[in-house]
Amino acid sequence: MLQKIINFFKLDISGNRVFGLDLLRSIAILLVLIAHSREYLPISLQEGINLFLVDGVAIFFVLSGFLIGGIIIKSFEKDISIKSITNFWVRRWMRTLPNYYLILFVLLIINLLIGRWIECLEYAKYLLFLQNSYFIIGDFFPESWSLSVEEWFYTIIPILLLMISLLLGQKISFKRKLFVIIILIILGVTFYRFVKYFNIEAKNYYTYDRYFLRQVFSRMDAIMFGVLGAWIRYYYSKIFYKGKKFGFWLGVLILILTHNFESIKDPILYIFAFSFTSFGVLLMLPLMDSWKSTTLGLRYPVVYCSLISYSMYLVNLSLIGNTLNQIELSNLLKFILFWFLTISLSIILYKYFEVPIIKWRDRITRK
Repeated sequence: MLQKIINFFKLDISGNRVFGLDLLRSIAILLVLIAHSREYLPISLQEGINLFLVDGVAIFFVLSGFLIGGIIIKSFEKDISIKSITNFWVRRWMRTLPNYYLILFVLLIINLLIGRWIECLEYAKYLLFLQNSYFIIGDFFPESWSLSVEEWFYTIIPILLLMISLLLGQKISFKRKLFVIIILIILGVTFYRFVKYFNIEAKNYYTYDRYFLRQVFSRMDAIMFGVLGAWIRYYYSKIFYKGKKFGFWLGVLILILTHNFESIKDPILYIFAFSFTSFGVLLMLPLMDSWKSTTLGLRYPVVYCSLISYSMYLVNLSLIGNTLNQIELSNLLKFILFWFLTISLSIILYKYFEVPIIKWRDRITRK
Protein backbone atom coordinates (compact mmCIF):
# COMPACT_ATOMS: atom_id res chain seq x y z
CA MET A 1 0.00 0.00 0.00
CA LEU A 2 2.77 2.41 0.99
CA GLN A 3 4.69 1.61 -2.19
CA LYS A 4 1.59 2.36 -4.27
CA ILE A 5 1.27 5.77 -2.62
CA ILE A 6 4.97 6.47 -3.23
CA ASN A 7 4.65 5.49 -6.89
CA PHE A 8 1.52 7.61 -7.24
CA PHE A 9 3.42 10.74 -6.20
CA LYS A 10 6.81 9.83 -7.68
CA LEU A 11 8.08 12.06 -10.49
CA ASP A 12 10.45 11.16 -13.31
CA ILE A 13 13.43 13.51 -13.31
CA SER A 14 15.65 13.81 -16.38
CA GLY A 15 19.40 14.32 -16.09
CA ASN A 16 19.43 17.28 -18.48
CA ARG A 17 18.77 20.00 -15.89
CA VAL A 18 20.68 22.90 -14.36
CA PHE A 19 20.57 22.49 -10.59
CA GLY A 20 21.22 26.17 -9.84
CA LEU A 21 18.25 27.34 -11.90
CA ASP A 22 16.04 24.66 -10.35
CA LEU A 23 17.17 25.87 -6.93
CA LEU A 24 16.37 29.48 -7.83
CA ARG A 25 12.91 28.50 -9.07
CA SER A 26 12.30 26.45 -5.92
CA ILE A 27 13.34 29.37 -3.72
CA ALA A 28 11.00 31.65 -5.66
CA ILE A 29 7.93 29.44 -5.22
CA LEU A 30 8.73 28.80 -1.55
CA LEU A 31 8.92 32.57 -0.98
CA VAL A 32 5.49 32.90 -2.60
CA LEU A 33 4.02 30.11 -0.45
CA ILE A 34 5.51 31.59 2.73
CA ALA A 35 4.03 34.98 1.82
CA HIS A 36 0.60 33.42 1.33
CA SER A 37 0.68 31.25 4.48
CA ARG A 38 2.37 33.57 6.99
CA GLU A 39 -1.03 34.88 8.14
CA TYR A 40 -1.44 31.59 10.03
CA LEU A 41 1.75 32.21 12.04
CA PRO A 42 2.18 34.27 15.24
CA ILE A 43 2.69 38.00 14.65
CA SER A 44 6.18 37.95 16.16
CA LEU A 45 7.24 35.22 13.73
CA GLN A 46 5.65 37.06 10.82
CA GLU A 47 7.68 40.17 11.60
CA GLY A 48 10.92 38.19 11.55
CA ILE A 49 10.00 36.48 8.28
CA ASN A 50 9.05 39.77 6.64
CA LEU A 51 12.61 41.09 6.96
CA PHE A 52 13.91 38.49 4.50
CA LEU A 53 10.78 37.70 2.50
CA VAL A 54 11.94 39.15 -0.81
CA ASP A 55 9.72 39.23 -3.88
CA GLY A 56 9.50 35.64 -5.13
CA VAL A 57 7.47 36.70 -8.16
CA ALA A 58 10.27 39.05 -9.27
CA ILE A 59 12.65 36.08 -9.19
CA PHE A 60 10.18 34.12 -11.31
CA PHE A 61 9.93 36.96 -13.83
CA VAL A 62 13.68 37.33 -14.34
CA LEU A 63 14.29 33.58 -14.39
CA SER A 64 11.46 33.11 -16.89
CA GLY A 65 12.88 35.87 -19.09
CA PHE A 66 16.31 34.24 -18.90
CA LEU A 67 15.02 30.83 -19.98
CA ILE A 68 12.56 32.07 -22.59
CA GLY A 69 15.13 34.60 -23.82
CA GLY A 70 17.45 31.73 -24.69
CA ILE A 71 14.61 30.00 -26.54
CA ILE A 72 13.77 33.23 -28.41
CA ILE A 73 17.36 33.62 -29.59
CA LYS A 74 17.64 30.01 -30.75
CA SER A 75 14.17 30.06 -32.35
CA PHE A 76 14.31 33.37 -34.19
CA GLU A 77 17.97 34.21 -34.85
CA LYS A 78 17.97 32.37 -38.17
CA ASP A 79 14.25 32.22 -38.91
CA ILE A 80 11.84 34.92 -37.80
CA SER A 81 8.58 34.22 -39.60
CA ILE A 82 4.88 33.65 -38.98
CA LYS A 83 5.56 29.91 -38.92
CA SER A 84 8.36 30.07 -36.33
CA ILE A 85 6.41 32.53 -34.17
CA THR A 86 3.32 30.32 -34.29
CA ASN A 87 5.41 27.32 -33.23
CA PHE A 88 6.85 29.38 -30.36
CA TRP A 89 3.39 30.48 -29.22
CA VAL A 90 1.92 26.97 -29.39
CA ARG A 91 4.77 25.54 -27.33
CA ARG A 92 4.54 28.28 -24.70
CA TRP A 93 0.74 28.27 -24.49
CA MET A 94 0.50 24.49 -24.26
CA ARG A 95 2.88 24.70 -21.33
CA THR A 96 0.93 27.34 -19.39
CA LEU A 97 -2.68 27.60 -20.55
CA PRO A 98 -4.17 24.12 -19.87
CA ASN A 99 -3.32 24.25 -16.15
CA TYR A 100 -4.43 27.85 -15.88
CA TYR A 101 -7.80 27.30 -17.55
CA LEU A 102 -8.41 24.15 -15.51
CA ILE A 103 -7.90 26.01 -12.22
CA LEU A 104 -9.88 28.98 -13.54
CA PHE A 105 -12.82 26.67 -14.30
CA VAL A 106 -12.58 24.94 -10.89
CA LEU A 107 -12.57 28.32 -9.13
CA LEU A 108 -15.64 29.38 -11.10
CA ILE A 109 -17.52 26.22 -10.05
CA ILE A 110 -16.51 26.66 -6.40
CA ASN A 111 -17.63 30.29 -6.38
CA LEU A 112 -20.98 29.39 -7.94
CA LEU A 113 -21.52 26.57 -5.44
CA ILE A 114 -21.03 28.89 -2.47
CA GLY A 115 -23.28 31.55 -4.02
CA ARG A 116 -20.57 33.99 -5.05
CA TRP A 117 -21.55 35.03 -8.57
CA ILE A 118 -18.98 36.23 -11.09
CA GLU A 119 -20.04 38.62 -13.84
CA CYS A 120 -19.47 37.26 -17.34
CA LEU A 121 -17.40 40.28 -18.34
CA GLU A 122 -15.22 39.91 -15.25
CA TYR A 123 -14.64 36.22 -15.95
CA ALA A 124 -13.89 36.97 -19.62
CA LYS A 125 -11.05 39.22 -18.52
CA TYR A 126 -9.37 36.23 -16.88
CA LEU A 127 -9.91 34.09 -19.96
CA LEU A 128 -8.13 36.69 -22.13
CA PHE A 129 -5.53 37.80 -19.56
CA LEU A 130 -7.02 41.27 -19.38
CA GLN A 131 -7.63 41.18 -15.63
CA ASN A 132 -4.66 43.46 -14.91
CA SER A 133 -3.83 44.98 -18.29
CA TYR A 134 -5.61 48.31 -17.99
CA PHE A 135 -8.12 47.16 -15.38
CA ILE A 136 -7.53 46.82 -11.65
CA ILE A 137 -7.37 43.12 -10.78
CA GLY A 138 -10.18 41.87 -8.55
CA ASP A 139 -10.34 39.31 -5.76
CA PHE A 140 -11.53 36.33 -7.82
CA PHE A 141 -8.10 34.93 -8.82
CA PRO A 142 -5.70 37.70 -7.73
CA GLU A 143 -2.45 35.73 -7.97
CA SER A 144 -3.04 35.26 -11.72
CA TRP A 145 -1.70 38.79 -12.27
CA SER A 146 1.87 37.54 -12.71
CA LEU A 147 0.90 34.91 -15.29
CA SER A 148 -0.90 37.64 -17.22
CA VAL A 149 2.37 39.61 -17.37
CA GLU A 150 4.18 36.58 -18.77
CA GLU A 151 1.50 35.76 -21.33
CA TRP A 152 1.58 39.29 -22.71
CA PHE A 153 5.36 39.05 -22.88
CA TYR A 154 5.11 35.81 -24.90
CA THR A 155 2.67 37.53 -27.26
CA ILE A 156 4.31 40.92 -27.74
CA ILE A 157 8.05 40.19 -28.07
CA PRO A 158 7.91 37.88 -31.13
CA ILE A 159 5.59 40.36 -32.88
CA LEU A 160 8.03 43.22 -32.20
CA LEU A 161 10.91 41.14 -33.52
CA LEU A 162 8.97 40.29 -36.68
CA MET A 163 7.97 43.91 -37.27
CA ILE A 164 11.55 45.16 -36.90
CA SER A 165 12.81 42.39 -39.17
CA LEU A 166 10.26 43.30 -41.85
CA LEU A 167 11.11 47.00 -41.59
CA LEU A 168 14.91 46.69 -41.50
CA GLY A 169 15.48 43.38 -43.23
CA GLN A 170 19.10 42.21 -42.96
CA LYS A 171 20.53 45.70 -42.43
CA ILE A 172 20.75 45.09 -38.70
CA SER A 173 21.63 41.74 -37.14
CA PHE A 174 19.17 39.84 -34.98
CA LYS A 175 21.55 40.36 -32.08
CA ARG A 176 21.18 44.14 -32.32
CA LYS A 177 17.45 44.02 -32.99
CA LEU A 178 16.82 42.03 -29.82
CA PHE A 179 19.12 44.28 -27.79
CA VAL A 180 17.27 47.38 -28.96
CA ILE A 181 13.92 45.82 -27.96
CA ILE A 182 15.29 44.86 -24.54
CA ILE A 183 16.60 48.36 -23.78
CA LEU A 184 13.54 50.13 -25.17
CA ILE A 185 11.15 48.05 -23.07
CA ILE A 186 13.20 48.42 -19.87
CA LEU A 187 13.48 52.20 -20.32
CA GLY A 188 9.94 52.54 -21.67
CA VAL A 189 8.35 50.71 -18.73
CA THR A 190 10.41 52.74 -16.25
CA PHE A 191 9.22 55.95 -17.93
CA TYR A 192 5.65 54.61 -17.88
CA ARG A 193 5.87 54.11 -14.11
CA PHE A 194 7.33 57.62 -13.79
CA VAL A 195 4.41 59.19 -15.65
CA LYS A 196 1.86 57.07 -13.79
CA TYR A 197 3.32 57.99 -10.40
CA PHE A 198 2.94 61.72 -10.99
CA ASN A 199 -0.60 61.27 -12.33
CA ILE A 200 -1.94 59.39 -9.30
CA GLU A 201 -2.95 61.60 -6.41
CA ALA A 202 -3.25 59.03 -3.62
CA LYS A 203 0.07 57.46 -2.66
CA ASN A 204 -0.74 54.44 -0.47
CA TYR A 205 -0.37 50.68 -0.41
CA TYR A 206 -3.52 50.14 -2.48
CA THR A 207 -2.36 52.30 -5.40
CA TYR A 208 1.13 50.78 -5.20
CA ASP A 209 -0.25 47.24 -5.19
CA ARG A 210 -2.96 47.57 -7.83
CA TYR A 211 -1.56 50.23 -10.20
CA PHE A 212 2.15 49.36 -10.08
CA LEU A 213 3.00 46.02 -8.46
CA ARG A 214 0.34 43.93 -10.22
CA GLN A 215 -0.30 45.58 -13.58
CA VAL A 216 1.03 44.14 -16.83
CA PHE A 217 2.81 47.12 -18.33
CA SER A 218 4.26 48.20 -14.99
CA ARG A 219 6.13 44.89 -14.63
CA MET A 220 7.04 43.87 -18.18
CA ASP A 221 10.60 45.14 -17.69
CA ALA A 222 11.29 42.48 -15.04
CA ILE A 223 11.09 39.73 -17.67
CA MET A 224 13.25 41.77 -20.03
CA PHE A 225 16.04 41.87 -17.44
CA GLY A 226 16.04 38.08 -17.72
CA VAL A 227 16.10 38.28 -21.52
CA LEU A 228 19.06 40.67 -21.21
CA GLY A 229 20.83 38.00 -19.16
CA ALA A 230 20.14 35.40 -21.87
CA TRP A 231 21.39 37.84 -24.52
CA ILE A 232 24.67 38.45 -22.66
CA ARG A 233 25.17 34.74 -21.99
CA TYR A 234 24.60 33.82 -25.64
CA TYR A 235 26.69 36.53 -27.29
CA TYR A 236 29.23 37.39 -24.56
CA SER A 237 29.54 34.23 -22.52
CA LYS A 238 32.89 35.07 -20.89
CA ILE A 239 31.62 38.44 -19.69
CA PHE A 240 28.42 36.86 -18.37
CA TYR A 241 30.20 34.39 -16.10
CA LYS A 242 33.03 36.70 -15.00
CA GLY A 243 32.85 37.60 -11.30
CA LYS A 244 29.81 35.39 -10.82
CA LYS A 245 30.31 34.83 -7.07
CA PHE A 246 30.65 38.54 -6.34
CA GLY A 247 27.67 39.25 -8.59
CA PHE A 248 25.55 36.67 -6.78
CA TRP A 249 26.10 38.11 -3.31
CA LEU A 250 25.71 41.66 -4.58
CA GLY A 251 22.40 40.57 -6.10
CA VAL A 252 21.24 39.05 -2.80
CA LEU A 253 22.17 42.27 -0.98
CA ILE A 254 20.24 44.38 -3.51
CA LEU A 255 17.17 42.16 -3.08
CA ILE A 256 17.20 42.45 0.71
CA LEU A 257 17.84 46.21 0.74
CA THR A 258 15.14 46.89 -1.86
CA HIS A 259 12.68 44.66 0.01
CA ASN A 260 13.17 46.66 3.20
CA PHE A 261 12.67 50.03 1.53
CA GLU A 262 9.35 50.89 3.14
CA SER A 263 8.54 54.50 2.23
CA ILE A 264 5.14 53.98 0.59
CA LYS A 265 5.04 57.55 -0.75
CA ASP A 266 8.59 57.73 -2.11
CA PRO A 267 8.82 57.77 -5.94
CA ILE A 268 11.80 55.43 -5.77
CA LEU A 269 9.50 52.64 -4.58
CA TYR A 270 7.03 53.16 -7.43
CA ILE A 271 9.45 53.91 -10.26
CA PHE A 272 12.83 52.29 -9.62
CA ALA A 273 12.47 49.62 -6.91
CA PHE A 274 11.16 47.06 -9.43
CA SER A 275 14.23 47.70 -11.60
CA PHE A 276 16.59 47.32 -8.63
CA THR A 277 14.98 44.00 -7.68
CA SER A 278 15.16 42.67 -11.25
CA PHE A 279 18.77 43.78 -11.60
CA GLY A 280 19.59 42.01 -8.33
CA VAL A 281 18.15 38.74 -9.64
CA LEU A 282 20.01 39.24 -12.94
CA LEU A 283 23.30 39.45 -11.03
CA MET A 284 22.52 36.10 -9.38
CA LEU A 285 21.96 34.25 -12.65
CA PRO A 286 25.57 33.61 -13.79
CA LEU A 287 26.46 31.66 -10.64
CA MET A 288 23.15 29.78 -10.58
CA ASP A 289 23.37 28.94 -14.30
CA SER A 290 26.89 27.56 -13.88
CA TRP A 291 25.81 25.33 -10.97
CA LYS A 292 25.02 22.31 -13.12
CA SER A 293 24.76 19.59 -10.47
CA THR A 294 25.24 18.87 -6.77
CA THR A 295 26.47 16.06 -4.54
CA LEU A 296 24.79 17.45 -1.41
CA GLY A 297 21.77 15.14 -1.61
CA LEU A 298 19.54 18.08 -2.46
CA ARG A 299 19.06 17.38 -6.14
CA TYR A 300 15.86 15.34 -5.93
CA PRO A 301 13.86 17.58 -3.52
CA VAL A 302 15.02 20.76 -5.30
CA VAL A 303 14.21 19.50 -8.80
CA TYR A 304 10.95 18.00 -7.49
CA CYS A 305 9.92 21.38 -6.10
CA SER A 306 10.99 23.12 -9.29
CA LEU A 307 8.93 20.80 -11.48
CA ILE A 308 5.70 21.36 -9.55
CA SER A 309 6.32 25.09 -8.96
CA TYR A 310 3.85 26.22 -11.63
CA SER A 311 1.12 23.99 -10.23
CA MET A 312 1.84 25.25 -6.70
CA TYR A 313 1.58 28.82 -7.93
CA LEU A 314 -1.87 28.11 -9.41
CA VAL A 315 -3.47 26.20 -6.53
CA ASN A 316 -2.02 27.65 -3.33
CA LEU A 317 -3.97 30.84 -2.67
CA SER A 318 -7.40 31.13 -4.29
CA LEU A 319 -8.05 27.39 -4.35
CA ILE A 320 -6.50 26.15 -1.11
CA GLY A 321 -5.85 29.23 1.04
CA ASN A 322 -9.28 30.78 0.52
CA THR A 323 -10.99 27.43 1.09
CA LEU A 324 -9.16 26.93 4.40
CA ASN A 325 -10.17 30.42 5.47
CA GLN A 326 -13.83 29.39 5.20
CA ILE A 327 -13.34 26.58 7.73
CA GLU A 328 -13.16 26.91 11.52
CA LEU A 329 -9.71 25.50 12.29
CA SER A 330 -6.74 26.57 14.38
CA ASN A 331 -4.12 28.64 12.58
CA LEU A 332 -1.51 25.95 13.14
CA LEU A 333 -3.70 23.32 11.48
CA LYS A 334 -4.47 25.70 8.62
CA PHE A 335 -0.73 26.29 8.11
CA ILE A 336 -0.01 22.55 8.00
CA LEU A 337 -2.96 21.83 5.69
CA PHE A 338 -2.01 24.73 3.41
CA TRP A 339 1.42 23.24 2.72
CA PHE A 340 0.28 19.61 2.63
CA LEU A 341 -2.62 20.24 0.25
CA THR A 342 -0.64 22.62 -1.96
CA ILE A 343 2.19 20.15 -2.45
CA SER A 344 -0.05 17.07 -2.83
CA LEU A 345 -2.47 18.65 -5.27
CA SER A 346 0.39 20.20 -7.25
CA ILE A 347 2.09 16.84 -7.71
CA ILE A 348 -1.16 15.32 -8.99
CA LEU A 349 -1.80 18.27 -11.30
CA TYR A 350 1.73 18.17 -12.68
CA LYS A 351 2.10 14.41 -13.10
CA TYR A 352 -1.35 13.49 -14.38
CA PHE A 353 -2.38 16.63 -16.29
CA GLU A 354 0.57 18.85 -17.16
CA VAL A 355 3.09 16.18 -18.18
CA PRO A 356 0.76 14.33 -20.62
CA ILE A 357 -0.05 17.62 -22.34
CA ILE A 358 3.63 18.56 -22.60
CA LYS A 359 4.45 15.16 -24.09
CA TRP A 360 1.68 15.63 -26.65
CA ARG A 361 2.96 19.15 -27.39
CA ASP A 362 6.44 17.82 -28.05
CA ARG A 363 5.03 15.37 -30.59
CA ILE A 364 3.15 17.99 -32.62
CA THR A 365 5.56 20.96 -32.50
CA ARG A 366 9.15 21.71 -33.40
CA LYS A 367 11.56 22.31 -30.52
